[in-house]
Amino acid sequence: MASVKLLILHSDVTVAAKENRAALHQNVSAGHQDVMRLLLPLSSVSTVDKSGKSSLHDAAECGDVECFKCLLPLSSVNAPNDDGKTALHVIASRGHIEITRLLLLFASTGSRDKEKCIPLHSCTLHGHSDVVEYLLPYSSTSSTTRRGRASPHLSAYRGQLEVAGVILPHSVPLIRDTRGDTALHLGAYFRHCKVIRLVLPYSEADTQNNSGSTTLVYSLKGYRKRLNEQGESDKGSSKRTDTLVRDDIEMIKLLSLHSDVNIPDDDDLTALHVSTSTGQLDITKSLLPLFSVSTVDKSGKSWLHCAAERGNVDCFKFPLHLSSVNAQDVNG
Repeated sequence: MASVKLLILHSDVTVAAKENRAALHQNVSAGHQDVMRLLLPLSSVSTVDKSGKSSLHDAAECGDVECFKCLLPLSSVNAPNDDGKTALHVIASRGHIEITRLLLLFASTGSRDKEKCIPLHSCTLHGHSDVVEYLLPYSSTSSTTRRGRASPHLSAYRGQLEVAGVILPHSVPLIRDTRGDTALHLGAYFRHCKVIRLVLPYSEADTQNNSGSTTLVYSLKGYRKRLNEQGESDKGSSKRTDTLVRDDIEMIKLLSLHSDVNIPDDDDLTALHVSTSTGQLDITKSLLPLFSVSTVDKSGKSWLHCAAERGNVDCFKFPLHLSSVNAQDVNG
């Protein structure tokens, strides 16, 4: 420490190194409290690096409470970095609960970054339910990001079960994002089965997004997309990854119980069309009693056409006796 003191006496501590980071930035990031205290009288705490981060942002990232306490009275607590994030955004995303308690006395909980996220969104995305509990009384759960997503959307999208449990009683899950998706749509599309069970009582499963998809149809489209992506990656491999786990099937069955399964999307595709096109016999069997087998899409395709395109023999044989095998699409 004596050598550090000597160097400080004979140096310009404000000279920036790589990325425009001065000595104060580097020592705060490393959590060197003693050195930081020596540097503080000689440094400007408002100096930012190339990414717009101040020393307070650095303290927020490393989670050092003592460093943060020293910097807090000298700093502009709501100053954003180049991404528009304040120290509270950073702390919320890192889950530093002790620093959150300190900063709530001084910081704005409504500050938005470049993606229009408030600190509540940051801790929601990263699953810090304890921080969510502290921020909830000071935040609006109906505040949305640039993509129109509120906290219920974000918890469902990331599958943050504990956070969803904290937020749902204080929010409006029926809010739609810019694509018309509700929280239930996102949870279903990304296969977060446990979150779906939690969100479903607060939601309307038949709500349609901008493409006309109900939650059930959207969940099946999400599975079909992953199936196609896996098919590309599995080419030349003997391994098959196109199977649903038990939770997926239970989620689809649960959604079908709470849905009008015959509601078509904007292309006149019902859940039966989409489920048959996945080639998953278990889904088709479980959903078949609820469907109208005569429904066709905009191109005149029945669900039997979808089964034929998929090329899955079992899926094709199973519904054969229920279908009009000579029915033609618009191309005959």
